[in-house]
Amino acid sequence: MAKKSSQLAHELFDIYSTNFHIHASKYKDLVACPLCFTRFARTAIDTKELTVEHIIPGKIGGRLTTLSCQKCNNHHGSALDSHLVRRFQAEDTLLGKNSKSLKGKIYIGDGEFTADVRLANVSDPNSILNIDIKTLPQSSNPKLLKLADDRI
Repeated sequence: MAKKSSQLAHELFDIYSTNFHIHASKYKDLVACPLCFTRFARTAIDTKELTVEHIIPGKIGGRLTTLSCQKCNNHHGSALDSHLVRRFQAEDTLLGKNSKSLKGKIYIGDGEFTADVRLANVSDPNSILNIDIKTLPQSSNPKLLKLADDRI
């Protein structure tokens, strides 16, 4: 797999460096990270400073890739991509496209608790929507959990 990724990185580098040189003739055999615009030579592929990354996260079906610097990919992967993946997973669950539970906070009065929430029968508009809430006490504040429990 690493060899395949390295080969793809070099192919992308060839395309991007040619395009970069066409638009900025003083830059030859260089590419720029599309997120921070730092310029990199081909050797950055071997040092792993420049990596092949999915433009849309692979976890949600993204197939299109680009080169980006490792620093940007690490930052944006945790700051942006993970939220996008969670949003799409939540939407799929709410639309009945998967049966995974969603982890979230349940607020009742002044109390709250962490729970796994699962919806059932969302694909049939004529059925009653069942919501299964499983309390996760280990992830909840005991005082707030008691307040919520007292309210129920």
